[in-house]
Amino acid sequence: MSKWYVECDCKTHLIGVETWDNMVCMSFFEMGHCCDGRISLKGKWHLIKQILKKGHPYMDSVIFQKRTVDEFIGVLCEARTEILAYEEEEKREKEKHD
Repeated sequence: MSKWYVECDCKTHLIGVETWDNMVCMSFFEMGHCCDGRISLKGKWHLIKQILKKGHPYMDSVIFQKRTVDEFIGVLCEARTEILAYEEEEKREKEKHD
């Protein structure tokens, strides 16, 4: 069993990815930070309550078998292609105005 972690760009969430035999489990956790990297008192209290109640800041998870992992990878690849196309269009627009 292997584990990987990916932090959200907003720094408020974390995705844990682990393999279980022939499946992949993706778990979602709250990190408790705000966009500026600091956590408010209300945010700290919420995180403390969640950890005391559940023992960890776990939110939810999804479990994929190989077929669904392949489908999910395809979706991520399509999303990446759209992002790259958007970035190229932005670059062309900027060059047009310069």
